[in-house]
Amino acid sequence: MLDFTKFKKVETKEAVHSPRTEDPLKSEVDFTKFKKVAGDSEKTLKRRSLLSDAMTGVESNSINDLFDPSVFPTNYKVSENTVADVIAKGEEASKAINKANTNLFNSKNDDGTDKFTAEEKEFKGVNDARAVYNRFKDRGYKIPSSAAGTYQFITPSIKQAMKGSGIKGTDILNKDTQDKLAMSLLMSNQTISSFLNGEGATVEQAYENLGGIWEGYSYDIHGKAKADKLKARAIKMLKGIKSNME
Repeated sequence: MLDFTKFKKVETKEAVHSPRTEDPLKSEVDFTKFKKVAGDSEKTLKRRSLLSDAMTGVESNSINDLFDPSVFPTNYKVSENTVADVIAKGEEASKAINKANTNLFNSKNDDGTDKFTAEEKEFKGVNDARAVYNRFKDRGYKIPSSAAGTYQFITPSIKQAMKGSGIKGTDILNKDTQDKLAMSLLMSNQTISSFLNGEGATVEQAYENLGGIWEGYSYDIHGKAKADKLKARAIKMLKGIKSNME
């Protein structure tokens, strides 16, 4: 396990990351400065538990949840496969969805005219996947996401999280592995790690960055009542993790 009190921050631009689309998450922490320690302390397990509990019902409800099961092999079980296999399957899925979306926008009507207008094609080119999905989902557009597991990891997120977790590609992506990767991903955000380590960032600033890692905690995608409830839940989680830092 990692001793998060020993790492050194590097000053780089804050990541902007949508967990449901295949956008790379930029590295923000010098993971080579982490000190690995043997075993998992009580506080380490508590931190993981707090994060896991906060995700239940927000990103998913199961360690085997798939954002789009149709792009994975039938009855695919995330928790029974290696990290490397989930990454490979996720990359295959993302490529397949992107190809299908491209074919969709290039498709023709029976009379040979384009099914999508020039304006619609331009909209797809300049907007993010969520906006495009909201407009064209009834016409067959799919969000290009391979999100999997409790934390709805996409493949770039898994690769990013592996840098600071000690997890190898041969490890099974079971609950324990998912929890470790999630904590590593959380700590990879410079503002959140600054708050958790008492290095200047406020809990409000940490919360504002949480939605950039897990879309379920993005305030602006929910109605005010639900958003306020989730915000309170997230802040409680962040404060709890901070109180259990070592």
